[in-house]
Amino acid sequence: MVNRVPVFVHWSVIVLAIVFLVASIDRPLDAIAGIGAFLLVLLLHELGHQFVATRLGYRVVAVEIYPIHGLCRIDRPETGLDAAKIAWGGVCGQFLLAVPVIIRLVVWGYSPYGPLNASLAICGPYSVAIALFNLLPVRPLDGKTAWSLFSLLWKRRRRNRKQEKSALAIFEELAAKRKRR
Repeated sequence: MVNRVPVFVHWSVIVLAIVFLVASIDRPLDAIAGIGAFLLVLLLHELGHQFVATRLGYRVVAVEIYPIHGLCRIDRPETGLDAAKIAWGGVCGQFLLAVPVIIRLVVWGYSPYGPLNASLAICGPYSVAIALFNLLPVRPLDGKTAWSLFSLLWKRRRRNRKQEKSALAIFEELAAKRKRR
């Protein structure tokens, strides 16, 4: 449970983790660290969606983690703009983890410890690669919805400018009428 939202891990995640552990029997700590880091990346991505959705006033029903993806079950967004913001929340959640890890790797490099290196690689560069892949503009990836944010903001800006101009025109018309009196 995170912020009173249940987090479900599908049974196949556990089965796959056991398969990876058996396959990595010579380096079990590396496998455990890698599996944990990958699940952390998935979880942070979905929690990014949850964070933005709750800030926009939507109810988050559950977060579900599957072997190669996750789902954040929320009320259907009322506007395309809200949906786009929520879509970007997942990617931003991943980048909040990846950026400090990548900075750490650039400054100090990898360590002599295999499990730490597995975690650093997955939480840093691999997380960025997954986030960029997720931004491809195809369903069911977040990019299909996320990229619409820019066109929606542009349309909103143009609409607001038109409204400002029409409000200014009304004000000028009233001022002209006053001068005529």
